[in-house]
Amino acid sequence: MIKASGKFSDQLNAAFADRNCVTVDIGLLQPADPFLETAGEDFRRRMFLTSDQSGTNMCLRPEFTIPVGLHHLASGKIPVRYGYVGTVFRQRAGEAHEFIQAGIEDLGNENRVEADIASLLDAEIILRKLGVGNINILLGDQAIFKALLLALGLPKAWREKLGREFGDSERLKQSLVRLSDKTQSPATDLPGDLAEHIGADDSQAVTRWVADKMRASGLPLTSGRTPEAIALRLMDKVELTSATLSDEKRNTLEQFLAINAPIEDAAKIMAEFEAKHNLSLGPSFENLKARLKGIASSDLADCTIRFDAAFGRRLDYYTGLVFEIYADGENTRPLVGGGRYDHLMSFLGAESTVPAIGFSISMDRLERVVAS
Repeated sequence: MIKASGKFSDQLNAAFADRNCVTVDIGLLQPADPFLETAGEDFRRRMFLTSDQSGTNMCLRPEFTIPVGLHHLASGKIPVRYGYVGTVFRQRAGEAHEFIQAGIEDLGNENRVEADIASLLDAEIILRKLGVGNINILLGDQAIFKALLLALGLPKAWREKLGREFGDSERLKQSLVRLSDKTQSPATDLPGDLAEHIGADDSQAVTRWVADKMRASGLPLTSGRTPEAIALRLMDKVELTSATLSDEKRNTLEQFLAINAPIEDAAKIMAEFEAKHNLSLGPSFENLKARLKGIASSDLADCTIRFDAAFGRRLDYYTGLVFEIYADGENTRPLVGGGRYDHLMSFLGAESTVPAIGFSISMDRLERVVAS
């Protein structure tokens, strides 16, 4: 049983037990690097950072997903559903920086569609048990967007860049404008032999070229950025500069991002989009349809559910379904945020992919909703 302050602790512990969760105790003080390396440097400004006597970067616990993942790797238990509730410390505009967070992380379940549906339904059931009334559920899917980029034949560097920006509508819009700019010129100031290697997509030759230049300049190959890293970054930069997006493909992307439909219509609209543009979105679309069907058939009462093709999260480790749950009438601050993050465990050191889905509840927001 989790010992945590807050009026809903008993109800949460009972809910975790009903869902066969293992409750986990996560320390308040955490190593900072796993958060910075997986959530990105943008997350740094939202964390409360310090260091220990050895100079190791430490932080007050900003969330639970990453430390629960590290705990799971250390325990070696697969699969496990973890339940947690406790204080987190994260800077939020207009809200308290210290607040209670609760949630469930489901790690190791190979049946991803089943686990995704269960995660969303668990979040909804727990909200009901804690006294929340009408709710609105927003669904998105990281995988379907990446499948679209691949189907459109975009260069790898641009697929990765747009994939990282998915969920940030303004940055994504700016990148599509840049990618559609027919006036930009490919890199022409490269040495001839380097340009030839890059044109042939020969990463080994580019790496050798970089290593030779580093040696000639007296730079060590084993400290700082490696020749391999520099070569890959150089090739990506040239690809980002040289590629352009046709008006037709840009229009296709914009039509996709404009899809926003009730859950009962979403699969049909997505199928019509696929047929109209003569695309095949493959297994990602089949998985999405299965998730939408399973959620729609769950007879959720007192809620509306929409699929928004532009809804995503700007974190590399999210890989599929993402969702948010809002109290009816509140459209800016979700009570619940969740999603599938199969890449996270590999980022944290897992030797093979660990299927992972989870959600967290902002308990301070929930208390305000229940009290109103």
